Amino acid sequence: MKRFSLLQIVVIAAVLVCLSPLVSRADDYDKKTIVTLDQPTEFPGIVLPPGKYVIKLLNSSSNRHIVEVMNEKMDHLYALAFAVPAEKLKQSSKTVMTFYEGGQGRPQALRRWFWPSDTIGQEFVYPKNQADEITARTKEKVPEGDLPTVKESGQSLTPDNANGYHPK
Repeated sequence: MKRFSLLQIVVIAAVLVCLSPLVSRADDYDKKTIVTLDQPTEFPGIVLPPGKYVIKLLNSSSNRHIVEVMNEKMDHLYALAFAVPAEKLKQSSKTVMTFYEGGQGRPQALRRWFWPSDTIGQEFVYPKNQADEITARTKEKVPEGDLPTVKESGQSLTPDNANGYHPK
């Protein structure tokens, strides 16, 4: 049986202590959120049917405002979208999502997403034609811009919204 010296035990313990915050805070970095939508919901470039989705920030050190929407197994990429920083006054212990109202035969549209305890979140940027439709029905200005390209994101999966927005 091998015996460990006191120095080896201290080094191993120090390594474990240093690594434990990285493991326990992984979701805090990418803001991974599992959400269940009970009705069709617009997201930049796509309308998501009711279901369970994973919404998270793209793992990028250069752009912390690219958002991914995937299935629960995270093996299918529905959408990539740019976002801009959004601010709210009060912290919440739960994820907060806000929506533009639906209407005129169109579903609600995801507006902002805040991770628990954050006052800075993500406001979604919609392709121009989709932003114009949401603005027309809600009378609220919707941020507009292009969708991220697969090359910009570094993704190996092509998102369903890469072909542009085509309302049904």
